[in-house]
Amino acid sequence: YTLDAVSDDGSSALFIVGECSSVTLGCMDDTACNYNMDATLDDGTCEYPVTGFDCDGACLSGTAYDVVVGGGTWDAEISWNITNADGTMVAEGIAGTTSACIDMDACNTINMFDSFGDGWNGGSLDVAGESFGLPAGAAGTALFGTCTVVCDYSELAVAVSGTDEGSDFG
Repeated sequence: YTLDAVSDDGSSALFIVGECSSVTLGCMDDTACNYNMDATLDDGTCEYPVTGFDCDGACLSGTAYDVVVGGGTWDAEISWNITNADGTMVAEGIAGTTSACIDMDACNTINMFDSFGDGWNGGSLDVAGESFGLPAGAAGTALFGTCTVVCDYSELAVAVSGTDEGSDFG
């Protein structure tokens, strides 16, 4: 018999009562890093890679960078995420250091949040030799990587009166 128990504090335990010779405990999820193809009973020990990395710690795409966040007077209020050009979140976190796989040949967006709504109080997000901050407010964004910003404009005719003909304007 197999008993799976969960206590009031959320912790759990797995108990096997009786003959165990035919039971092999292990991770039975084939997408997990520690998948055990011989396991006949999942023991809840499956381990998964961090978003953007494979089980060996290598980037699935892009290059690994440390994202260092903080240095302000209220770092506990800081949270952030980075999305790639497709809008897929490649990293997220709070104040501290997080590793992220980032394609610097693409245009990425840093989304910065402050839970109190008064900016990062001198804090910054540093990645790939660039520094970003949220000087005020509850949220802000910044583009980084290889970004092309296209402006939609058209020529505007300007008429100037009250000047001598042929004078410079501008």
